[in-house]
Parts: sequence; C-alpha cells; structure tokens
Amino acid sequence: MFEILQSFIDWCSNYNRAIIFIVVILLYKVCVQRSQQQYSDDEGYPDQVKTEEEWEKLLDNRDKIIVCDFYATWCPPCRVAAPHYKRVAEDPQYTNKVIFRKCNVDKASAISRRCKVYSMPTFKIYYNNNEIYTMSGFKEETLRYYINQILTNHPVNSM
Repeated sequence: MFEILQSFIDWCSNYNRAIIFIVVILLYKVCVQRSQQQYSDDEGYPDQVKTEEEWEKLLDNRDKIIVCDFYATWCPPCRVAAPHYKRVAEDPQYTNKVIFRKCNVDKASAISRRCKVYSMPTFKIYYNNNEIYTMSGFKEETLRYYINQILTNHPVNSM
C-alpha cells in the first residue's frame, strides 16, 4: 500500500502534491470534527429527566409503563440509538400507556448512579415503581418486545 502511495506522490508534480496534501488535511479535519461532534438533548425524544425530584415524580406514575434512555452526548452508540428510540416513543400504539424519557448521565449523575447505569446507552423499563427490564445497548425490536410483554401481562391505564 505504501509503495502505491509513494508511486502516486512521485508521479505528481510539486504543485499537485501541495493540493493533495491540503485536501487530505481538510478531509482529516472534517472527519475528526464529525467524530467529536455531540448531539443535543433535543435529538431523540426530548423529554429529559434532570433532577431526582423529577425522577421520583416519574416513577409515581404507577398506572403507566416508564421507559428511560440513559445516554451521554459524547457516546456514539447513543447517537445511533436516538432516532430509533424516538420512533418507538412516537408509536401510536404506546400513546397514553407508556411514558418515554431520556436521562443525560453527565447532567443527572445522581439518577444514573442510583439506577446503576454503568454503560451507555442503557434503557430501563419500569412498571408499578419497579424496574422490570434493563437493556445495555439498543435494539428497537427488543425494546418493543419488552414493552409489549408488559402490556400483555399487566393492565395499563390508558387515560
């Protein structure tokens, strides 16, 4: 590989080498910037749990299933999961039955410690103030399966 690259560079004139060098540097900078780019809290599902009081109030919804995405803005798998989580959260079959929230582990570290979140993304599902399922990583169909299992086995007030 190095020999091919060296042959190509030798073939180019000094002027062409300078242009190629500049293009390579610019492409490198773009790639680095994109890899370090963080997404905002508004991506995915925007309802954030920011305080322990909000968390307690959320868990007091005993007649609803609660799904929480524990994420970090710097986490690439969290960025990948965000639009899929949003799609699940906006699914009409879960309207008035499931409450979807997000919790930034850096901004709400007390909640993430309390919930024993050790990796991101982590998705926790609660029903009747009890943790029912925990998923490390994300698969949309798995999240749907767990939610549907609870809906099938437990009465959920849809008001």
